[in-house]
Amino acid sequence: MLKVFVFMKNFKRFNITIYFKKNNTKSITNTFSDRHLISFLRSCSGKYYFFKNKMNKKYKNLRKDLQYGLRGDYIFANKIFTKIKNSKYSKKYINIFFLKLLDKQFKVMTNYDLRVKKELFLT
Repeated sequence: MLKVFVFMKNFKRFNITIYFKKNNTKSITNTFSDRHLISFLRSCSGKYYFFKNKMNKKYKNLRKDLQYGLRGDYIFANKIFTKIKNSKYSKKYINIFFLKLLDKQFKVMTNYDLRVKKELFLT
């Protein structure tokens, strides 16, 4: 969806409901495994490289949007990790992965930005 937003020229918002979420305890969003964690990290990496290549004058706000999104992704990756029993990965693995993507100098704007800075950058 993020790629769609980058390329669309305009959009309209309709005030109608077209989607109902049904909570399925066996769905991918409620299933936690090493495979799920790695798929999520690949998705984060793909998002990072896609937006990094688009960051020029035309898309100058993407850097900020990307950094906000990746901080939320970091916290979600840790939530996935805590729900996996006997993971072959570690919290350190997740931290190293996100340290490569996150900008240490990014301005703290939200509580999760502050949490990420404390956990990853030890500030």
